[in-house]
Amino acid sequence: MLQSITLIIVAGAALIMAAVILMRIMPLGSDQASGGAAGRAAGDQASEPERKSVETDAAQRDAEWYRHLFRSTGDMVFVHGLTEEGAPGRFSEVNDLACARLGYSRSRLLGMTPLEIADSPPPATLRGFTRVELATLPDEEIAGRRRRMEAQALMRRILEETRVSYDSVLLTRTGEKIPVEIDARRIDALPEPMILSIARDVSARRAAERALRESQQRSRDFFAHSPLGVAVYDASRRLLNVNSACLKMFGCPGQSEFARFDPFTNPFLPEPARKRVAEGETVRQEIDMDFEQARGMGALVTTRGGHANLDMVIINLGLDSEFRSKGYLLQVQDVTERRRAEEALRENEKQLRQAQKMQAIGTLAGGIAHDFNNILTPILGYAEMCLYAPPSSENLSNYLTEILKAGNRAKDLVNQILTFSRQIGPEGRPIRVTPILKEVLVLMRGSLPQNIEIRHHIKAENDVIMANSTQIHQIMMNLCANAGYAMRPTGGTLDVWLTEFVLEPRAGSRFPQLDPGRYLRISVKDSGPGMEAELVERIFEPFFTTKPSGEGTGMGLAVVHGIAMALKGAVAVDTAPGQGATFHVVLPLMERPAGEPPPARGELSTGSGCVLFVDDDADVARMASRMLATLGYQPLVAGGAEEALRLFKDNPGRFVAVVTDQVMPHKTGAEMAGEMLAVRPDVPIILCTGYGQTVSPRDAAAAGVRELLAKPLIMRDLAETLRRHIGRPAAESAESGSDPA
Repeated sequence: MLQSITLIIVAGAALIMAAVILMRIMPLGSDQASGGAAGRAAGDQASEPERKSVETDAAQRDAEWYRHLFRSTGDMVFVHGLTEEGAPGRFSEVNDLACARLGYSRSRLLGMTPLEIADSPPPATLRGFTRVELATLPDEEIAGRRRRMEAQALMRRILEETRVSYDSVLLTRTGEKIPVEIDARRIDALPEPMILSIARDVSARRAAERALRESQQRSRDFFAHSPLGVAVYDASRRLLNVNSACLKMFGCPGQSEFARFDPFTNPFLPEPARKRVAEGETVRQEIDMDFEQARGMGALVTTRGGHANLDMVIINLGLDSEFRSKGYLLQVQDVTERRRAEEALRENEKQLRQAQKMQAIGTLAGGIAHDFNNILTPILGYAEMCLYAPPSSENLSNYLTEILKAGNRAKDLVNQILTFSRQIGPEGRPIRVTPILKEVLVLMRGSLPQNIEIRHHIKAENDVIMANSTQIHQIMMNLCANAGYAMRPTGGTLDVWLTEFVLEPRAGSRFPQLDPGRYLRISVKDSGPGMEAELVERIFEPFFTTKPSGEGTGMGLAVVHGIAMALKGAVAVDTAPGQGATFHVVLPLMERPAGEPPPARGELSTGSGCVLFVDDDADVARMASRMLATLGYQPLVAGGAEEALRLFKDNPGRFVAVVTDQVMPHKTGAEMAGEMLAVRPDVPIILCTGYGQTVSPRDAAAAGVRELLAKPLIMRDLAETLRRHIGRPAAESAESGSDPA
C-alpha cells in the first residue's frame, strides 16, 4: 500500500515538473504566442480584451505556483536533454534542493551533465572494446567510455519505456556520496524529448536498514552463541526455535527431539510453579532434572544421564497491539557445578570454623591445665585428710563439702571445653551473657601473660539474648585473645564491659543496619598500640591477619562478625594509633522472663524398687550402685547392653526404671532402650551421656528415652530424675518438663 501511494505521489510530481519545465523553457515563446493570438483576436473581436486579461493573469499565477512546487519539493529534480550520440546532455533545469544538497551554485550545476555528478563503480564487463583498444587505451579512458556507453543504454531504455526507476549514487562537490532512488521520465511536450529525473535521498533509510540488519544479526548471534539455553514458543506453546546451548543442557541431538519436552507442565516443575505458568505468569524455578527418569517416562529424548540442577525461567512475552499473545521465552542455565561448589564451600567454612574453635582450645590448653591443677589440689588434699581423720571428726563434713565444690568446678570446666569442641552448636534459646563472660575471663586468666590485668564491668540489669552459649564463648574468646596479643610485648589492662542501651530511630546512627530497640553491648578494650584506619577497614575480612605466619588463621574477627550478623546484631571498633582498641559487639536483648527462685537444697528425694544401671565402666557402675542404695533403691548393675537385655528380659516387671550409659561396646544405650521398650513399653529409661553430640535429644525421644542425664552423675540430679519418672506414664512425664532436650 505504501509503495502504491509513493508511486502516485511521484507520478503527480512528475506531471507538475513537466508543467514547470514548459513554463521555464518557453516563457517568452508562450507570451509571444499569446500576444499574436491576442492581436488577431483584437482584430477579429475587439470586445474581448477583458477576458484575455483575466486568462493571462490566471496563467501567470499557475506558472508561479508550479515554479514554487518545483523549487520546494522534498526531492532533488533534474531536467536534461540528449546529445546527438544519445548520451545525457547538460542540465536545463534543477531545483534549489539539488543545488543545496550537491553543494553547487545554480549556474555551476546547470553547466554540468548527469555523468559529472554520478559516482560510477568499476565496469562489470568490458564488452564493446576491441582487443587493441583494451591493450592501448588508458584505464581512465576505458572507464569513461564505458560510463558513456552505459548512460546511452539507460537513455535509450527511458525513451523506449517512458519511465524507468533505478538506484544510483550522486557525488557532492566535496566528494560525499549520496545514495538515491531515481525516477526518470521522458517528456515529449517539446520538439526534442527531455528527461525529467526525480532523485530521492535514501541515506537515512539505508542507514536504518543497515542498523536493522546488524541488530537482527546480533540477535541471531546472541541466540546461537549464548551460554544460556534459550527456546522460543508461540502462543500455542509450540516450539519455534531453540539454541545449541539449550540442546546441550538437555542432551538432545536436535530441535525435533527437544520439541518433545514440555517445559510448561514437565513433572520436575513443582505444582505451584506449574499452576502459575498456566495462569500466564512469568516463573523462575530451579529444578532437579533426573534425565534417566525423564527418558524412561518418554518426556525427553536425551543422551544425558544422571541429575542436573537447572535454573529455568519461563517468560510470558505479553500481548501485541491486537491483544494476541506473542508467545513464550524459555531461558535455562545449568547451575549443577555452582551448587556443588557452594556445597563444598559451606562444608569448608564449617570445617574452618571448627578448626578455629579447636585452635582456641589449643590456645587455652595452658590455662585449662592450670585450672585443673587448682581443682585437683583440694580434691586430692581433702580426700587424703578424710582418710586420716577419725570417723567422729567434726572436720570430716567440711572436707567432703570442699571436695564436692571442687568436683562441681571440674564438671563446669569440662562442659566449657565440650561447648567449644562441638561441631554443631545447639539451637538458639534465651541465655544470660554474664555467666558466660565470667567463665571466659576465668579461662583467659591462665592463658594470658601475667603482666596483663583483666577487669570486668557488669552494668547491665538485663543480659538475656537469643543465642547459644557456643556463639557467645567464641565472640568473647576471639576478642580477648586479640586484645591479649596486642598487649603481649608490654602488658597492659584488658577491660570488658557489659552494658545495655536503647537504639533510637535517628539519622546518623552508628548502627544504621539495626532496627530501633533495646540492645546489649559487649565491649572489649585493650591498652595496646591501636590500629591505623587502613587496617581497620580489613580486620573483619576472612584470612586477613597481621600476625606472623603460624600464629593466626585470620578467622578470629571474621568469626565474631559472622556470629554477630547471624544474631541480628553488629560489630564496631574504636581505635587510633597509640590509643589501644575497643571492640563493641551489639546484640538484641530479650525481655527477661520472670524467673522462678531456685529450689532450696533440702533433703534428697528417695524411692524404692529395683533400678537397673548399665555402664561398661566398672568404677562408674560401682559408684552409681552406692548412690542408688543411698537413695533407697535396690540397684542391679550390668556391665554392657547384652547383659542388661538378658537381665531385663528374664523379668521385665522387676524394674521400676533403667539408667544406662549411651556409649558402650557392641550396642548403644538408645538401641538397647528400643529393645527394652519393645518388651515393656512403660518402663522409664534414663540415658546418661558425657558428650551430648553422641545422641541428639530428638533421637533419644524417638527411641523412647524419658530424659537425658549429663555425666558426671550427681546424686541429687539422679534422685530428682528418678522421682519425676518412676510410676508415671511417658506423656505425663513429658508434661512435667522432663522432655529429653
